[in-house]
Amino acid sequence: MKSKVSKYIGASIIFFLIVFTIISVVRPVYKKINATISTYEQIVLNKITDITGLSVSYKSLSPSIFSGINLNRVVFYDSETKKEVLSIKKIQISYNLFKILKKEWDLAFNKLIISNITCSISPSDIDFIFSSNKSESEKTNDKKTSARKIDTETIKNYVFALPFDVQLKNINFVLGGYMNIKCE
Repeated sequence: MKSKVSKYIGASIIFFLIVFTIISVVRPVYKKINATISTYEQIVLNKITDITGLSVSYKSLSPSIFSGINLNRVVFYDSETKKEVLSIKKIQISYNLFKILKKEWDLAFNKLIISNITCSISPSDIDFIFSSNKSESEKTNDKKTSARKIDTETIKNYVFALPFDVQLKNINFVLGGYMNIKCE
């Protein structure tokens, strides 16, 4: 009986030592990932605003130490009118932890999954975004809106330069409140 009790106590001590060791190793890595994300968070948000003219907000950012980063309830809205243009329920970025620790950024990220996208734009917004055929006099007369104009070429360069898989799931376009297009 005494040998069974001592075996259980020994096994429990070994178990708790293993758990403590894992926590003491994982915690600093988790803090480092959080610090890195916090550092780049404002840079990325400012870059998105500069490129698109849209401001960005999100409900939560939750990095997972082993699998990736999750962003929930991301909303893009017009900086001037505060009108919501695009909302995304969830963004997942998968990465390889060892490649990040080695600072091999080109190989570190594996996949980007964007789920439940809703894009709400009016017909005039569509004309505004894709009106690249304006004459120079029209462009100079409309300086206030030209500062907000989305540079579609720059966006294409960023999106098609990603060195990993991108998946879009459940896309919903609401065009001026008149038409609702769903892509699943």
